[in-house]
Amino acid sequence: MKIAAVAMIRSWILRRSKIYAVFCIIIGTLFLSPVQAAKYEEGKHYQALAQAQPVQTGNKIEVAELFWYHCPHCFALEPVLEDWLDKAKPENAEYVRVPGIFRKSTIFDARVYYTLEALGVIDKMHADIYQEIHVRKNPFASVEDISGLLKKHGVNEIDFKAAFESFAVDTKVKQAQLAFERYQATGVPTIVVDGKYRATASSAGGHQELMNLTNFLVEKAALERQ
Repeated sequence: MKIAAVAMIRSWILRRSKIYAVFCIIIGTLFLSPVQAAKYEEGKHYQALAQAQPVQTGNKIEVAELFWYHCPHCFALEPVLEDWLDKAKPENAEYVRVPGIFRKSTIFDARVYYTLEALGVIDKMHADIYQEIHVRKNPFASVEDISGLLKKHGVNEIDFKAAFESFAVDTKVKQAQLAFERYQATGVPTIVVDGKYRATASSAGGHQELMNLTNFLVEKAALERQ
């Protein structure tokens, strides 16, 4: 009688344990973020760099975007990226822009970016530059082409030209050119996380998927720093 009672109790506990385990799995799945639930493969969805590159964000995980103003794919990514920055960027991540320099025609855009950064107006002009090129169809190939945009944002053209031709901007452009090579990038837009992992919209499966993958890589990089 005692043996039967013990067996019944064990059976009851076992059933309850299984039910509890299933309950925990269901609840856990419900609260998983899309990033946690997703499965990404190295070599398919993202690439690990042969050699990790230094970052400029200290304790924060660096999320570097390689871009080119004339690139239609970069233009298409921009609103998705802005939404990510506003709503989904992890607190332990810091976003930086790096102009992609992969042929001679990309140098002008990089110089414009670093010139406006030096003048302290890049944040308010960055999105408008994309509009100027892709919506207003500005050739954006000379300082004369962008003089109207500079006036619109209250940038003195003399100050712009001085900064555009400065040693500081020269240095930044050369650094960006080296960074593109060291990241082993093949095009833009490209996201590099913590100087270690490289991904594109093509490898991720789309623009929003790229930002989801970026969050996954931020989590991965943060764990690897511990």
